[in-house]
Amino acid sequence: MGAERAVGCPNLLEDIGYTVRNGIRNEPNPCTCWSQMPVFLELFEEEENAATVE
Repeated sequence: MGAERAVGCPNLLEDIGYTVRNGIRNEPNPCTCWSQMPVFLELFEEEENAATVE
């Protein structure tokens, strides 16, 4: 038993440990995890946004 995993599957124990060490939405830490999706309208040009909904 332990943290063994199948090839191609994430190691959830590592993911949980990373989150515990770095926090969620802890702005001073550049390695922190974020629990919200980015606002895609701010990432692309207006034409690119329009093209995705057509």
